[in-house]
Amino acid sequence: MPISHNITEDHIDLLHTIEKNGNASQREIATTTGLSIGKVNYIIKALIDIGFIKINNFNKSNRKLEYSYI
Repeated sequence: MPISHNITEDHIDLLHTIEKNGNASQREIATTTGLSIGKVNYIIKALIDIGFIKINNFNKSNRKLEYSYI
């Protein structure tokens, strides 16, 4: 059975925010979009699963939690 991917306006707003600043933290994205941090996290995971977003982890960074959304 095919998986249904429902893209909402929140998904699109988040994509536009990431397009403008792919290095923004989830907290910054939440502030910009007006969404909660939990919802931003949920939407980002969904967009990664769909393949709309790829993430880059900076392995050589001193801050291992830094990611870049592509």
